[in-house]
Amino acid sequence: MTDLAKVATDLQATTGDHQEKVFFENGRGVSIIRNQWSYGGSRGLFELAVLNRHGDVDFSTPVTPDVLGHLTVEGVLDAMKAVADLPPATKNITSKEGK
Repeated sequence: MTDLAKVATDLQATTGDHQEKVFFENGRGVSIIRNQWSYGGSRGLFELAVLNRHGDVDFSTPVTPDVLGHLTVEGVLDAMKAVADLPPATKNITSKEGK
């Protein structure tokens, strides 16, 4: 299982641009970014996308139909917990159009 406390410590210690992918036992994952183009990045906040088991963005989860932006470290951890609690993915919808 992913150590959320370690992720929190790493995010809090991060300055400047940041990008990482974290995967969970259910095969799903998240992409966490912060840069000048990410939602909230110019204010030091994070953007998170849900990933399928292949590492592609998955817009079909109940966590969010899009990316989550303007997240604090606590917001990132809450979203990560929600993704980790999802059932294993059974299909790979990787675009908003479902293609």
